Amino acid sequence: MHVDDEFMTRIDPRDWTGARLMAHLLDRLDPVSELAQLNIHTLWALLLTHPGLLTAQPGLRTRMIKLIEQLGDQNDFGPTARSELSDIRYAGRAAGQ
Repeated sequence: MHVDDEFMTRIDPRDWTGARLMAHLLDRLDPVSELAQLNIHTLWALLLTHPGLLTAQPGLRTRMIKLIEQLGDQNDFGPTARSELSDIRYAGRAAGQ
């Protein structure tokens, strides 16, 4: 338990798997959410810093791919979110090969 944000400056982000954060983000990838684009960006950034996450967590990868395919049908996202969705989709497919 942390009582302030100071711990974030002492932790190397590669020292944790990111699986819990990924599951949390996937739970919140709802196209009607006001935070959808933020969650897309956060997932994209997580996968940049933890590229092995998708191969280490095949269940999360499968779930992510399904959700991303559903979100890809949405036209309400800006160009950055659409580009990040494309990158996430590609990473998921590449990790599954």
